[in-house]
This record gives sequence, structure tokens and C-alpha cells, in this order.
Amino acid sequence: MALLRAALAEWRPRGLLISAGHVEHGIRGAESEADARFVAALCGSLSVPFRLCRVDVPAAAAATGESTEMAARRLRYDALFRLARELGADAVATGHTLDDQLETLFLRLARGTGPSGLACISPDSPGRDAPAARSPRLLRPLLSRRHAELADYLRSLRQPWREDATNASQEYLRNRVRTTLVPAFEAAFGADGIRNAARSVALLAEEENDWLRPLVRNALSAAASAGGLSAAVLRTLPRPLARRVLLEWLHFHEGLSPERQSRSLLDALLDFAVAPDRGERDIALSETLRLRRSYDALTLVRASGRNAGSAPVFSLAVVPGTGPVREPRRSPLEPPFHASLAADRVGDRPLTVRAPRPGDRFRPLGGPGCRLVSDILTDLKVPRSRRSAVPLVCCGDEIAWIPGYAVAAGYAVAPSAPALHLTLEIDFSSMA
Repeated sequence: MALLRAALAEWRPRGLLISAGHVEHGIRGAESEADARFVAALCGSLSVPFRLCRVDVPAAAAATGESTEMAARRLRYDALFRLARELGADAVATGHTLDDQLETLFLRLARGTGPSGLACISPDSPGRDAPAARSPRLLRPLLSRRHAELADYLRSLRQPWREDATNASQEYLRNRVRTTLVPAFEAAFGADGIRNAARSVALLAEEENDWLRPLVRNALSAAASAGGLSAAVLRTLPRPLARRVLLEWLHFHEGLSPERQSRSLLDALLDFAVAPDRGERDIALSETLRLRRSYDALTLVRASGRNAGSAPVFSLAVVPGTGPVREPRRSPLEPPFHASLAADRVGDRPLTVRAPRPGDRFRPLGGPGCRLVSDILTDLKVPRSRRSAVPLVCCGDEIAWIPGYAVAAGYAVAPSAPALHLTLEIDFSSMA
């Protein structure tokens, strides 16, 4: 209520268009529905466009294993930013206060966190769709105000408001911090102590946003690989920076909720991520999420196993020509691939693409002899969980080409001889 009335008083006279979005979380039943009707009626009396967004927090929390608080926060922001995009809005503004900031500080201190965590709530954040060219920003214009100040402001306007009954419940940790720890801190250090704590948070936020975050994002860009993160690059970074890169990837790119980002967990994950290469291993992040280390590639695997077991779609183009096309050796998971097969050797037999099978053998051109394909993929450090995505180009029943590795010895193309020039593409989207 205070945010809405202040926005109308300060922003509307400057020509800004104000709309109100109210999220019904599906938690408090009739009381919550009454809150929504109250906001809708007020917006109608103030000529403010109003939109009601409904989400099902209990169902989302049950599906993901999140706490009710974290699921509500995630769904609330998703709904508000979706609404902002529909309206073409420049920003989403929320009514967080200095009290919210202090509660967050205490909660993160208790959980264990670094400078980014201690920066707490930012008054002005990039949109949730970054790096999209047009994404609403997230503003918290009341962050320097105490809750009591806003209540006094509303009383001065004779503006009623409604209280969420769950704010008084001691079941939630934030409520216990609000009703016990914050009053004790203020009693010990006074209002100046509150302001000084807020200034410390603001200083950390400035260093975080203007100095540390650009370093982290540059390092993350260097460490990012197809579908994951490079452990080899992480090992080259100073440990504090590597920890931040891992956190940025887990949270902003892979959706690891903040309540699971304890210092002990991050240290365990970082030790796991930068350890010497030992093939393929997993470490649990939660009941439904695991971090997988496959040689030097880090990926997240969910309980459904959808990341590991499905196969991509292969697309093979064949064009007649002459002479060989040389293909540099690299990973068989990094398309596009180009090669040539001897046209007379292929003859009328069909060329097909399939995934590896147990017992497959292959004699590479220029290689030491016939080998198991599984041994070749081990040498190429292709993790077992990704081998269903490796394409084998077959001529009849023979493997004629392992893209990214070699053509079979019997299919080599002589200079100026008739050839079939092959291009292979892989669509990994079917594995999502």
C-alpha cells in the first residue's frame, strides 16, 4: 500500500504510467482472496490498472523440494516479471524496507555467506531476463525506509492496509528474526545501529555490483561450455573467484535456490569441481539435483535423469565430389562435422547415423589398429552419461566415420578420386 501510494504521488506527476500486480499464492485461502479484492477495489478508486496473478505455491514446493517461502518468492517474481513483459513495463518495483534488509542480513550471517550474500537486497537490479536487450529492471525504492515509517505514512493518508496473518507465525525463520533478533539488535545499538548496518550492506552492494560482479561474469564466460562449466578453467582461478563463478552458474544459470547456497555446501562443491580429473562422479545438491563431474565438464543432473539418458537428433548431408576433406580432430560432441568417404567403397550401401553400441569396433585411418569404440571414447574423455549423443556414421553394418575423430581406414579418399563429402549436424535440444 505504501509503495502504491508513494508511486502515485512521486512518479505519476512525472508522466510515468503505474500499474499494480497482485500475486495470489494459493496458501491462505479466503483471507488471501479478500486481500486481492481489497487491492483491486483500491486500484479501481485510484484509476490504477490492476492485474491479479495466481500461482500454486504448495504444489511448486512439493515438486521441487523448496521451502514454502522460497517457492513463493520464485513464483511471485516470475509472475510479476511476466506481467511486466506483457505490459511493456520498464521496471518492477517492490515494497521492501530497511527492516527486510536487516532481516536478510541476519539470516545470511547465520547461514554463512560471502560478500555477495552480505550485499543482501539491492535497490536497483538488472532484469531477470538478462542479457536480453529489453528486460524490466527490479527496483526497491523504499529500501531506506523503516516499516514503522511507512505505517505512519499510510496513517497520514488515512489509507487502510491489510496484514498477512502468517507474518505473526513463529513457524517461519524470518518471522522469528523479525520479532526477536531485530528488536534485540535495536535495543542494544539504537536506531543508529540499524542505519550503520544498512550503510555497511550498501557499501558491500556497491563493491559487488561495480567491481566484483563484472570480474565474475567475465570469468564465467571463459569457463562456460556447451551445457555446463569447465572444471579446467575453474582450477586456473583464485579460489574466491572460482567459488563466485560456481555460485553464479548454479544460481543464475541453473536455478539453485539461495537457501541451499551455504558456505559449507559451496566449499564442498568447489573442492569437488577443481579436484584432479578422475572420470565421472556425482555430488548431491539436494534430493532432486546432483552436480556431475565428467572428466573436466560440470553439469547438473535432475532426479528424472533427463540430462543423461536421451539421445539427440542427427542430420547427415551427403554431396558427391572429388578428393578428401580433412577434418581436424576434436571432441565428437562439438558439431558441425565434415569428412569425405571413398565413393567406390560406399557404393550403393546406405549411410546411416546411430549412437554407439556395446562391442562396437573401429579401425581409424592412420591409427594403430582396430579398437573398441568405448576405449576410443574413453581416450577422448567423453563421459559415459554423454555417449548416447556421440554419432557414428555407418555404411551398411560398418562404422565408416566417427565425427570429430577419424574416418575408417578402409574409406580413405585418394587425391582427385570420387568422393562423398559429408556434413553432420546434431540437435541437442531433444535431450532437454
